[in-house]
Order: sequence, then structure tokens, then C-alpha cells
Amino acid sequence: MNLLQPFELLKPVHVERLIKLEKYFLVSQSYDRLPSIPGLERKNILLTDYSDPGLAKLHLNAVKNDAYASIIKLKREEHLSKLNEMLGGDKYRLFWNIVKDRGKLNALVRNHYKDKIRKFVEQHTNWPYSTGEPLHTTVQVIFGEIFINLKWRTKRLPVKFIDIENAA
Repeated sequence: MNLLQPFELLKPVHVERLIKLEKYFLVSQSYDRLPSIPGLERKNILLTDYSDPGLAKLHLNAVKNDAYASIIKLKREEHLSKLNEMLGGDKYRLFWNIVKDRGKLNALVRNHYKDKIRKFVEQHTNWPYSTGEPLHTTVQVIFGEIFINLKWRTKRLPVKFIDIENAA
């Protein structure tokens, strides 16, 4: 079971703020970091905001095989109406690709996943890392996927977080 779920639930007030900030493009994609709730068959969707339509298209292209991948254009009344329907309905749980406190998230990863990170480094790198040395980690989200950036001495390695979670 995935334990790390760093994103905020999207609320109507967030949509209003996005419009005021001229972030008119939302890329949607499936979000499977949370288990389904028995009795509530709601699909989890992750939304990433963009002010630049080109960046939104780039993100969409990266997730094009996802059945829920699309660009929601907040300037289009039919798109905004559908988004509000999704927010108010019981078919979807919408998450916004924003983290309230990156410092807390980085600390959580360092503290709760340090053994798995160490195992991953031992199994998947040729770094002569010893547990007495500092291994720096930071969390990054790329096209809706969580990555852990590992840094040891002069070496750097971005790793999909799911690979860290699954480290044996």
C-alpha cells in the first residue's frame, strides 16, 4: 500500500484562485497513490496547473496513454462546468498537484524511507556509500509522478518514488 500522498484535494476556491492567477490549463491524469475506499467507487484524478498551453501539451503528451489524460481549459465554460460537476459529484476525487509544505515532505521521506533509500542505493548503484555518510534527498514532481533526487558526494540520481517504496 502506498503511504505517501503529498497532494492537496482540489476545492472550488482553488479553481477560483487558479483563474485569478491566469493558470487556465489543467492537465488531468489517473492518480493511483491512494487505495479505493470500499463502498465509494471514486476515481482519483490528479490535476496539474499551467499558465502556458505549450507546457500543458508537453505534460499531456507524457501521459497520453492514461485514460483520464486531458487538458481542462478553465476559460471554456463547458470545461469549467464539467470540472465543477466533478468537484461536486461522487464519481471522482480530484487532487491538485501542489504540496503545502515541501520541507515537511522532504523530512518525511528522509525519516520514514531512509532504510528503503539506503537499500535502493546499495542494490541499484555502484556508489561505495556507507551509512555514516550523508545521503541527501529531495522530492520533485515531474508530470504528476513523484521522484526522489538522491545526492551523495558529487553523484546525483533521480529515482521514481515507487521504486524506492518497492525496494526490498
